[in-house]
Amino acid sequence: MLSKRYVYRSTHLRDRYAEGAIDYEHYMQSLEKAKDEELGLLITDYEKRQRLQEIYDFELQQFSWAEQTRKNNEEAHAARIRE
Repeated sequence: MLSKRYVYRSTHLRDRYAEGAIDYEHYMQSLEKAKDEELGLLITDYEKRQRLQEIYDFELQQFSWAEQTRKNNEEAHAARIRE
């Protein structure tokens, strides 16, 4: 199970990326750092492999949500400009 700290950090990064406050490169670098810290808490290779899969699944959802939010925000901004 992912730690609450990791989930919080990932969600915070996702929101900042979706808002356009950080770019993709910064988002991924910060996410990699958070992932390394999460994995550093584990002892066995089995635990690490299992946690990596959990992180991968979670981040797929996070990134998909962030990309959709960015797209919606850009479309809304473009619509306001057209008006």
